[in-house]
Parts: sequence; structure tokens; C-alpha cells
Amino acid sequence: LARLAVRLDTRCAEPVRRAVQSHPALQVAGGGDAQLVIDCGAAPGPTDISRIVLTPGAATDLDAATLLWSGSAQSLQQRLAGQLPTRARGSLAAPGDRDRVLLASGATPLLILRDGSPRVVESALDVEAPGFAQGPGLPLLMAALADIALDSALLGQTVSKDRGDDAPRVM
Repeated sequence: LARLAVRLDTRCAEPVRRAVQSHPALQVAGGGDAQLVIDCGAAPGPTDISRIVLTPGAATDLDAATLLWSGSAQSLQQRLAGQLPTRARGSLAAPGDRDRVLLASGATPLLILRDGSPRVVESALDVEAPGFAQGPGLPLLMAALADIALDSALLGQTVSKDRGDDAPRVM
């Protein structure tokens, strides 16, 4: 199985690097032919590669009672159930008419899939939140964001290619 090359912004925190490295379908690359960019606040990079943008900025507490998931993000909600950080960081630019807000805290967007190609998913979730960065939530979040940015279920492909088409079936 060939792993997908990921260009990781040098400003990304070490837990983000570890989360990406723990993904069986992703490999941090030093540049070159990356298929995904993870941007943690650097100047805008290439626009011809799918991107995950992790917004920098001041941390603010999130109230779980105000979290609103988009109907189109139901599988994402199930995947990340109980695994979200309790803080946001920075803020996202207002969504355009064709952008999809996947998760919001009240009226404040936390996850946005921007319209266009290649795909760009932006997150204001605080990936460095205490307890979150060291737990299972960060690798799950990074895997989910990679799937959204690449419009592909990377772990499902890994199971099928490594173990055959019947591997994910429960008998």
C-alpha cells in the first residue's frame, strides 16, 4: 500500500505531527509531490493541492451544549462522538454561499468545507487543548479531516488493500 505524501507546516504542534504519522495511509513528506497540505498558520501555500487548515489564534472555551452539526456531517459526528476538544482557537472566515459548515458553536463556524477544487477543510478546533492533544481524539480528528479534504475514506482503503475486500465485514 502506497502511503499518501503530506506536507506538514513547520508551525504545526508536535501532537499534530504524531497524529499524522500514526495514520497508516499518510506519510509526512518534506515537500515535492505531496497530495495533502496541513497548514497551521503559515503564509498561503500551493492552491493545487487539497488542504487542511488548522487556524491559529487565541484559545476560547467551547460549550458542548451549543455545538451544532450539519445534517451532511452525520457520519463525521458519529466518528468524533465524545472526541472533540473543549476549546476553539482563532476564528474562521465567514462561509461563502456554497461552503458547507460541518460544525458550529452557535453561530460560530468551527469546521468548514470550502467550495471548490481542490478541497479545503478549515478547522477552528483547538488541536492543542489540554487532554485532547495527548488522547485518542486528535488522531481521530486528523483522520476525519484528511478524509474530508481528500474526499476519500483512507482507512477503509487501507483495510481493503491490506486484507482484501471482505476484511471490513463483520461475520
